[in-house]
Amino acid sequence: MGAVAGRIEGFRYSKSMKEAGEKGLVWTEENVVEYAQNPTEFLRKFLDDPKARGNMTYNARDPEEVRDIAAFLHTISEEN
Repeated sequence: MGAVAGRIEGFRYSKSMKEAGEKGLVWTEENVVEYAQNPTEFLRKFLDDPKARGNMTYNARDPEEVRDIAAFLHTISEEN
């Protein structure tokens, strides 16, 4: 949480995720919840690019479950 998207060294991000980070995407609880429910749609909307794609294939169905995951990520984030 609070990190710029696509910036962890050595991780294989999609081109779109790297571009989102370059354009200022910072992970917040709301962004994580929206992204986890439909990663490709989130990136297309954020980048205003209908061809944007994410590597994450899982779409979370339960927003509360994703909020719980976001809360956990916050506890281990550098900003905490």
